[in-house]
Amino acid sequence: MQGKQESLLVGYYTITPLHMGTGQATGAVDLPIAKEAHTGIPFIPSTSLKGAWRDLFKTQFSDKDEFESFFGNEIEQTREPGQSATTAHQAGKLIFNEAQLLLYPFRSLNTLYVYATCPFILERLQNNLKYFNSRQQLTLDRLDNQTIYVCNKSLLHDNLIVEDYICSEMEYYDHGEHLLEFLQNLVPDEYSTKRIEENLIILPDNIFIQLLETTLPVQARTKLTSAKTASKYNGESGNLWYEEYVPADTLFVSFIMDRPIITDEQSDSDLPKFKNRIKEQNISMRLMQKFRRLTKREKSKDII
Repeated sequence: MQGKQESLLVGYYTITPLHMGTGQATGAVDLPIAKEAHTGIPFIPSTSLKGAWRDLFKTQFSDKDEFESFFGNEIEQTREPGQSATTAHQAGKLIFNEAQLLLYPFRSLNTLYVYATCPFILERLQNNLKYFNSRQQLTLDRLDNQTIYVCNKSLLHDNLIVEDYICSEMEYYDHGEHLLEFLQNLVPDEYSTKRIEENLIILPDNIFIQLLETTLPVQARTKLTSAKTASKYNGESGNLWYEEYVPADTLFVSFIMDRPIITDEQSDSDLPKFKNRIKEQNISMRLMQKFRRLTKREKSKDII
């Protein structure tokens, strides 16, 4: 491999509640969302993201060779005379990473809601931008993990109440302007940008995780019979289950990159072609319809 391959930074901003399930029940929640095993922080699996992109490109482009170069070919069964069926599959040249949480909206008595993050999330993103060789870099001043930071001085005037937690001692984050500028490239509209400028806070890791664990929404869902009941009726079966989700106005980030080069025949990068297709077809908004509850918007040539 010659040189270090670049990556494409992607922002996923939810415009309605999003459920990215695991297919397994945990405790009283029948359909929990996907969470990191070591932190409990929600994430969007890479398979879900790649599937949404693949489905969109499949309906929008007739160039089969380019499609298969991006995503890999369909698994086809072939059978030779006297042999059992086998599968032939070629992996695509692009890698879609899981989307990690960056900002989460918590209710507040001081304002409608605040956008919160924590030092662990910001420092991990800062490292990932370097590891994946992104053109976009994030410069952070050292964050004290015992301090609550605000990026708007007006939030310092009174005790800030976030969910059921009272933030009595806070500091203004001096490097907030760079952080806000970076975040503006990842959200879909000026309204969201303004709200982030006014209501961004950085909580200590333990407080952020604790609030996440206690405030993730859970909704009761029902399948009714013709008698409008969730129990069995005249041979019909209803159902009642509980589904977890992340709320609207949650921001995730992910990376798309070229698969590591193995042979000289694979040396051409597909990432520039992929970015050009996004620009040509205005794919960002159509992906929202395919993924239903996510929206993305291209903000620059290196950020979506």
